[in-house]
Amino acid sequence: MQAFPASKTEKESVEEDKSEGLPINIVLKSLKVVEGFVRYEMVAGDVKAVAREIDLAAEGGLLQQSGNLTFQIGTGRVESPKIRTELDQFKLEAAFRKGRIEPLVLRIGADSSKLTLSGNISDVLSKPFLNLALDLSVSLPELRNSLYIEPSLTGQVAAHLTAQGTPDNPEVIGSTGST
Repeated sequence: MQAFPASKTEKESVEEDKSEGLPINIVLKSLKVVEGFVRYEMVAGDVKAVAREIDLAAEGGLLQQSGNLTFQIGTGRVESPKIRTELDQFKLEAAFRKGRIEPLVLRIGADSSKLTLSGNISDVLSKPFLNLALDLSVSLPELRNSLYIEPSLTGQVAAHLTAQGTPDNPEVIGSTGST
């Protein structure tokens, strides 16, 4: 028994609010970083990282399930006791519409080594389904220098992978080659 029972219109509006999903809307009208620069140093682990020419552009709305992201680093460098590498390309582009990320493109490059991930992810907010392709080309001498590997390595290794399915159990198909 309620002392002040809700009117019919109040009950209907409460039920409508419950069925709409998210109770709050977050809107990012515009976020931009132009020609940014980041330097990170961890003295205890002897780790140093630098990223230059950072560009970021983002906008979106949660309730509309829409947004765009572009993140780019012109050059970068990481140095530690376990890895040393230079970055000459990093670019991430993604568009989010109605629960789907498409296109999704990630490009990373370091001298003669390149990685490209592209494709889409559907039903992101409920049951994500991947449809992705990965192309990788690695210079073995660069890899040797970056990871401080002792034996001499020569040539180039290339790989192409596709992944389709849910993140916990995708079907992955791949092929490799070398020169």
